[in-house]
Amino acid sequence: MIKILPQTRGRDEHGAGYFGASRGHRIHRGVDFAAKEGEFARSFLGGRVSKLGFPYESNQVLRYVEIVGLDGNRLRYFYVFPSVILGQEIEKEQVIGTVQLLPYSGITAHYHFEVKTPSDEYLDPIRYLSGDIA
Repeated sequence: MIKILPQTRGRDEHGAGYFGASRGHRIHRGVDFAAKEGEFARSFLGGRVSKLGFPYESNQVLRYVEIVGLDGNRLRYFYVFPSVILGQEIEKEQVIGTVQLLPYSGITAHYHFEVKTPSDEYLDPIRYLSGDIA
């Protein structure tokens, strides 16, 4: 598992980037890693590209990449313009796309990473990547 992770997005006008942070009536289900527009996004673990999509139906510009890991969990990278194709096998630390510009003022540039189990339970990505949870 990965031991050194990118810096997380701290608190800004839109809240904080850690798992479980308050988002008004909901909680943040992933972790936001600080990154600049155009920076390469790399997969934390190996697997297979299972979906290329849009995190918001109302916004067909922002993209995401979903990779099914060897353990069956879905690793989802939001605000990443894909450089991979559906079904492609991915290795740990392989470039999967580039970080996109977020169209919101007052928010720290970042990409969002979340982990979902086959039963759609969200896992804390930091604990998952550090091996604290399976």
